[in-house]
Amino acid sequence: LNAQAINNSQPPQPADDEDNFFIDNVKILCPDEVTDVEFANIQLIWPYTMAPASQATRIPIRVKLANNTNIAAPAFSVVAQTKKKNNEGRQIYCRTITVPTLAGNREVMLPFPDANFRNTTPGRYKVTGKIFFPGNDLDTLNDSTFTTFDILFGPSFAYEANPRNPTNDVPKLQFSGVTGKGLNHRGGSSGGGSTWINFAGPGGQYTAGYVYGTGPTGLTADDMYGSDAGNASGQIAMRFTLYSQDTVYGYQAYWAELNQDVLNISFSLYADQGSLPGDQRVPNSTIIRRRGEDETDDIADPVFGKYVTYLLAEPVVLAPGEYWASVAQMGTEGYELGASESRMGMITTLYNDVPVFGIGNRTLVIDKNFRVRSRSGALLNDNRFAFELTRFSGDWVPFMPTIGNPGYSHLNATGTSLGYQTFTRGSWIPLLRPYFGDRSFASPPIFVDCVVPVELTYFDGKARTSGVDLFWETASEKNNQGFNIERRAMQETTDLVTGKTGLNCVDQSGVDAPWTHIGFVAGVGNTTQTTNYKFYDADVAAGHTYQYRLRQVDFDGRESFSNEVNVVFSDDNSVALEDNFPNPADGKTTIRFRVPYRSNVKLEIFDMMGNLVNTLYDQEVAGSNGNYAIDWNGRNAAGYEVASGSYMYKLTAGEVILSKTMSIVR
Repeated sequence: LNAQAINNSQPPQPADDEDNFFIDNVKILCPDEVTDVEFANIQLIWPYTMAPASQATRIPIRVKLANNTNIAAPAFSVVAQTKKKNNEGRQIYCRTITVPTLAGNREVMLPFPDANFRNTTPGRYKVTGKIFFPGNDLDTLNDSTFTTFDILFGPSFAYEANPRNPTNDVPKLQFSGVTGKGLNHRGGSSGGGSTWINFAGPGGQYTAGYVYGTGPTGLTADDMYGSDAGNASGQIAMRFTLYSQDTVYGYQAYWAELNQDVLNISFSLYADQGSLPGDQRVPNSTIIRRRGEDETDDIADPVFGKYVTYLLAEPVVLAPGEYWASVAQMGTEGYELGASESRMGMITTLYNDVPVFGIGNRTLVIDKNFRVRSRSGALLNDNRFAFELTRFSGDWVPFMPTIGNPGYSHLNATGTSLGYQTFTRGSWIPLLRPYFGDRSFASPPIFVDCVVPVELTYFDGKARTSGVDLFWETASEKNNQGFNIERRAMQETTDLVTGKTGLNCVDQSGVDAPWTHIGFVAGVGNTTQTTNYKFYDADVAAGHTYQYRLRQVDFDGRESFSNEVNVVFSDDNSVALEDNFPNPADGKTTIRFRVPYRSNVKLEIFDMMGNLVNTLYDQEVAGSNGNYAIDWNGRNAAGYEVASGSYMYKLTAGEVILSKTMSIVR
């Protein structure tokens, strides 16, 4: 492939030469034959940093595939495997699905069978996905991907980093700067002010509560952490998912040290309703207890600065579904619920300051485990935390909405930090959990076998003296009955009218499916060893390029196709005249012929009485590629349509004369 750079020497550009260069290793592919499917990503739907082992039996797996061409992909297989990191000799999960087709320029998200991680031990795992495309697709480098996945078992669902030894981040200097501070009510969901501000938070018992900036400016302490010594009866809640029936034994909450009064607090469970707590509490799930008084140990003094466990009077059995666990302060003073900054950073993708700063903002949580896709494919935040300003009011506000201001936000609507608009936001992970107790898991892990589908690693052909040899190789096979060999004859043909040269099917009797079955080779069924196959095609003619493909079939009838292989069989220097197509014709028909050397060529149409009807071509051909085509519109030399009947077309190339007949049907 030779290319030339444009001469850009016109002022004010600097003087330039043509910079001719040569591009090597370019493979020209017929756009009707080769597709490319990319394994975009593989994801486990598991936003938790810790969870009961009883809920790790059905962890959803999703894979994203993309067809990067406009050509529909034939059937192919996708394999997902999970192995312990740094110990990848055996897998604890292996599943295969067959994708019957993937339309061109399309993306698809596919569910895999759920993974059972209760059959293994906690730790880091490598989850690998691979496409097995018969004969390989256009680019094999994007046919596989992997992700790492951490699983930690414990008595509760947790979202914060380091759930075994969590940190309350609210007291950090970049936030409240007050030792022992936590989240209170009344909290807020605000985008900030519009002018310079300098104010004190109401109550002001512990902090002055002032922040300042330029419009839109910083947030109040109420917005970020709730009122100091707040006396509202609001609730904060966290969401969790049960994939199977389970039993809740109580709750856990982290009480910060700023307020160490043993005040009354309340816990409840709610069923989910549109990614917020529903209208009704789960029966027998509400309890009233006191801050700091752990019910699972013998410590007499109240406990602060770590999680405290509270037990239900009777365990509550929950069916599979989405639920919320909530905690409420009862209205005397703020309860200072610990919160984590981890994983809650957000990016503003659309800023809007009308009618209220940030109310029309669109934000996305940066952590992909806190996102979902809508049916239209748009990314949305998967809200996991909420608050209400008055207990049991039902006026729940999300911490992480896709549209609007986050709850208890770190930054204002433009993300103003140190005078710069960063268009980032942030919220909190409340340190609140439902308590299930410790559950058992398999140790050592239970490993599974993994037999991959038919993996075709090589397919090629070579012209011999009197036929074509085909060779292919599989790296492994599963349930493979064998291979059907299919062929179609192609010619590089020059249109004598337009002068354009292209690769065309010789047999155009079936334009949509011009493939012919020419043989079958049995497979070996199931194997993880390399297997080699071959097939010899003796029914070939000189002057043609043959395309071959394999149609692999399983014992259960499922089929998949390889890519095509082109083999040129052109050792003949003879002149040839082919059948016209279509025949019979009601108008235009195409006549193809072969003249492999420079020669004067005449192509004529005669009626069956020998009368000349039309001369389609009477010039010299170069013979460089040898194959030519010309259309006849079914009219005579005067331009009138000929009558229905039989006609003869005659090719004269030098001293060689060939003729065939055709039919016109009006």
